[in-house]
Amino acid sequence: SSDVYLSDERLWQIWRDRHDSATVSFVSLRTDALTDTAVTVTEPEISAYYERNKKIFTRPGRAVLSLLTIPRTLTADDSAAVKKRIDKLRADIATGTAKFEDVARQASIDSGSAVNGGSMGMTTNKGRYVLPFEKAIDALKVGELSQPVLTQFGWHIIRVDAKKGDSVSVRHILLGFAQSDSNATRTDKRADSLASIAGSLVDQPARFDSAARTLKLSPASVVATEKDVLNFAGRQVPSASAWAFSGSRVGETSDLLDAPDAYYLVRLDSLTLGGQQSLTEMKEDIRRRLAAEKRVEKLIPAAQAIATAAASSTLEAAAGTAKLTVEKSKPFARVELVQGLGQFTQAIGAAFSVPIGKVSPPVAANDAMIVLRVDSRTEASKPAFEVQKAAQRSGLTQQLKQQRVEEYMASLRDNNKVEDHRVSVMAQMRRQAPQ
Repeated sequence: SSDVYLSDERLWQIWRDRHDSATVSFVSLRTDALTDTAVTVTEPEISAYYERNKKIFTRPGRAVLSLLTIPRTLTADDSAAVKKRIDKLRADIATGTAKFEDVARQASIDSGSAVNGGSMGMTTNKGRYVLPFEKAIDALKVGELSQPVLTQFGWHIIRVDAKKGDSVSVRHILLGFAQSDSNATRTDKRADSLASIAGSLVDQPARFDSAARTLKLSPASVVATEKDVLNFAGRQVPSASAWAFSGSRVGETSDLLDAPDAYYLVRLDSLTLGGQQSLTEMKEDIRRRLAAEKRVEKLIPAAQAIATAAASSTLEAAAGTAKLTVEKSKPFARVELVQGLGQFTQAIGAAFSVPIGKVSPPVAANDAMIVLRVDSRTEASKPAFEVQKAAQRSGLTQQLKQQRVEEYMASLRDNNKVEDHRVSVMAQMRRQAPQ
């Protein structure tokens, strides 16, 4: 079933993983300090590791594309029209003719907040938003309506609903920049000319180059990865990657791809399909991984000695005896990458499980064994969680639905020995379709 429900308890757990924080003092014993780094990794160990982790040894498909872009260039008149509209919306809200929440739902292009009446939830302002937006929040009193604020995303109207320490609850309405009808018509005609000249015949790739010359466009060579959205010049090129891996043949040109900021056309220049990587391909990579783990294991006796000494004195005293330095972390969340401790490591787990003020047993990090003391922990704010809960549930539900579909298809193939012929089937369908 594609039905997905996230309980309040699960949402709270996810929120806590991102917003509970800890600070620790720690001693790090690193493998690069070992005098004896010799370890032996056997062939049976490599084979067993490969079998245990087969699912992670898959290579995504890779496509090289030529890309032509016809941008939706904005004129001064286009920009003035957007500013005029944001001024009108603000006046309607300020005079009580319209409610902020209703305008956000109807007019804001930020769909994630629009469904919640423009609410962006309770978050820390510092570093969370672009600078003009952040400055506007700082200047506003609770309940006050901002003047229109310009950022790279467009024009905003902002209202602060609550302030608590460094955290703020913010709503906004966003109008993006868009072409006027007459300007858009000119761009559409140019894009239609491009598509018409380039064609989509697989055996005439030169027509793509001819179209580029005719319209004075410069092709860019880009690499698309299977299941990833193609990005070019800081913008997404929708459908380009999906098209390349859905049965297109080398030399073929896509249909016109329509995005908010531009029209795109791509030609498939080369294609490498993804798939399971063999034990032979992965052997040396696995050997390096297992050797690194074994070198870390060599540090356990020395780390245990420090932990034992610290338990009867202090971490600082034990480190001093071993001629090591105690490092101090900044506050970090469970899901963060932390300098010296890594990400999703035993050391991070210990920071949120060892009692405050106590010293941990030896725990692994990347290429190191760690002995740490938890100096402080701060729990996530339940009121802040409640404010954003609906938006959080909506976003995560969409992600999980997509993930369920992919897992279901993978399960069908694994359990029924079904081979995935979608690429070749779609290629056959494209060849049979009338040109």
